[in-house]
Amino acid sequence: MRFRRVAALVGGAALLLAVTVQSTAYAAPTRYEAENAPAVCDGTIDSNWAGFSGTGFCNT
Repeated sequence: MRFRRVAALVGGAALLLAVTVQSTAYAAPTRYEAENAPAVCDGTIDSNWAGFSGTGFCNT
């Protein structure tokens, strides 16, 4: 009876560990941007968004 309890406890701990261990996600190391594209904008050209690194985006 004691062996079953220990086996169930060890099995449960192993299952919990397998479920909670995950690999770490990383951001892409390369940033791709397109600048000076021959596009038409019907709104304003803005650059006021946090994290925006380009010269401007079309805000309609």
